[in-house]
Amino acid sequence: MPFFLIEPSLPVEERGDRLEREFRGEVRDLPRQNYPLLVTFTDINDPKTVQQVDPGNLAATFGPGVSLKRITLEITDEPVTEGKLESVLGWLDDLKKYRTDPNNPFTNTLSKKIGYLRSKSK
Repeated sequence: MPFFLIEPSLPVEERGDRLEREFRGEVRDLPRQNYPLLVTFTDINDPKTVQQVDPGNLAATFGPGVSLKRITLEITDEPVTEGKLESVLGWLDDLKKYRTDPNNPFTNTLSKKIGYLRSKSK
């Protein structure tokens, strides 16, 4: 049974709550059609250098011998890790600026897809 039997019409918070209730402690492989968007950056300090990574051909991006076998999900009782992503991608909170500043156009369509959700504690 996949994790993604939760109705997509439900609000995000309600879907998350239902996933927690129904699947806590289970580890499941994520079906290929539900893989997240995978990206890399040619310059980690510049969000405009984002490039999509093909999960079926990681070798094309990362070199020979690199492949993705599976992505697994587990809902745990571990605390949410805060601040690590922001410390690596210092520009993350400024995405709106990159998307709207005419002097720093953020016009790459892939660039417009990147973002993240903050945990409920923030």
